[in-house]
Amino acid sequence: MDRKWIDLQKKIFYRLFVSSCYADLSENTYILIGGEDKSQNNQFGSLKYDEMIGEYADTMIHPLDRELVKLHCSRAYLMGRLINDKLFFFDFRLMVEGAYRWHRMHVVVDDYDIKGEPQHVLLSIMYIDDVKQNELVYQEKLKEANRAKSDFLSNISHDLRTPMNAIMGFMTLIEEDADNPRKVRDDVNKMRASGRHLLSIINDVLDMNKIESRVMAINNVEFELSSFLSDINVVMSQLTREKTQNFLMQLKNVTINRIVGDKARMSQILINILSNSIKYTDESGDIILNVRQIPMENKCHLQFEIVDNGIGMEPEFLTRIFEPFAREEGRIPNDVTGTGLGMAITKNLVDLMGGEIHVESKPGTGTTFTVDMFFDAVKDESRFKVNIDRKNELKTRVPEIKNLEGKKFLVAEDNAVNGEIISRLLELEGASSVVCPNGKAAVDSFLEHPDNYFDMILMDIRMPIMDGYEATKLIRDNDRIDAKSIPIISMTANAFSEDVELAMAAGMNAHVSKPIDFETLKATIKENLKNN
Repeated sequence: MDRKWIDLQKKIFYRLFVSSCYADLSENTYILIGGEDKSQNNQFGSLKYDEMIGEYADTMIHPLDRELVKLHCSRAYLMGRLINDKLFFFDFRLMVEGAYRWHRMHVVVDDYDIKGEPQHVLLSIMYIDDVKQNELVYQEKLKEANRAKSDFLSNISHDLRTPMNAIMGFMTLIEEDADNPRKVRDDVNKMRASGRHLLSIINDVLDMNKIESRVMAINNVEFELSSFLSDINVVMSQLTREKTQNFLMQLKNVTINRIVGDKARMSQILINILSNSIKYTDESGDIILNVRQIPMENKCHLQFEIVDNGIGMEPEFLTRIFEPFAREEGRIPNDVTGTGLGMAITKNLVDLMGGEIHVESKPGTGTTFTVDMFFDAVKDESRFKVNIDRKNELKTRVPEIKNLEGKKFLVAEDNAVNGEIISRLLELEGASSVVCPNGKAAVDSFLEHPDNYFDMILMDIRMPIMDGYEATKLIRDNDRIDAKSIPIISMTANAFSEDVELAMAAGMNAHVSKPIDFETLKATIKENLKNN
């Protein structure tokens, strides 16, 4: 072999390994090879390989790793393992300039004796402290993630089973009290509350999964700030009344009305924070939502400040309030439930929308959340005016929902039970319906009936044979005079903002997520019948 090539091999070897030992296992002798390409005999007191390994381990190796090194470098172990394995390695900590650093021992067989037993072995030490430290950090994070996963599964199991237990329990009570309408209505209301709580848990888990998978989409649309705040006010006023709390919404220097942003996600952010304030504030407590418009060129800067006088939070918990599954277990009232995902979702949504969120809190005093959001403003805001009453509460108009007497609906729903429920609910409002088990059957039914026979189509999305998107497109592309104008409402378990975009792109007029809240569905139906 060319001498230059041999020298290159040696140079590479000495740069890779800080030191090496060439051992003769049958003779129990060794040669130490340093990093400067020099043979260093008698560096240790003994000429025997086994004795040298013992001395090396006792003087140079971390106490916790000494037995590991003694075992894996012993003649007996090497002669046994290297019969089948021609090489192996292991990690240990070696003293370097007064500190223990991570190294890796590479053990390779050079040749075997006439009996087939390993005779000459090369043991080479590589410095890996930087790599190992990163690996240890990663392993610790992995352990933390596994612990968080275990905690989550434990918490979510409890949180899912609690409302489900209530629902199943009240179902049993309803069977027993079937002849007592008052008790049945009371039990149904409690079942509904438990069902909504169960749905909120499911939504949190799905939202968190989409955020961590980086597939959460933002659906920016133009909307009216006054209408948006009125909706928030209606929801929060109802929730605080149920707990005999005082809710106040105050507007400060708000002059802009039409803005562009993700209305649904913005609502989710505020309701998450306000719901927490309600949960952690005693009866007769105060919850205030201050909305400020802060002067800014080219953007609409809105600041939402949520203030309560609830139980507050400890300083330690404030440092991790936005972490997934974070719960201040020791101070949570017994009647308060949750997954510990709400604030993590809120923080991720705020970040995703380019905003900022801050929190201040003191135990026993209360909590203040401040959310700064930046929207594109729509020109011509001169007509905007917000009417507030003496308490500075936004005046709201609760939609007047009339019955649906005489209206005819085409319902596309592949689940027979869901189809029956929708049909019966519509019947209670005086409407009739034709239920189809898939999108193709819905298209066929629409075309088989006369023009303008149906007043509206309620369209599920995930169905066999033909889904709701394709069915809607086929209806919209038809030449019938009512094909373009008939309102089509998406009624599906696909509840994310990107699903709303897909529904609108397919030609639908509105989106209602499952499980269906019939009051919400009725309001959506009325709005779209009015616009038709």
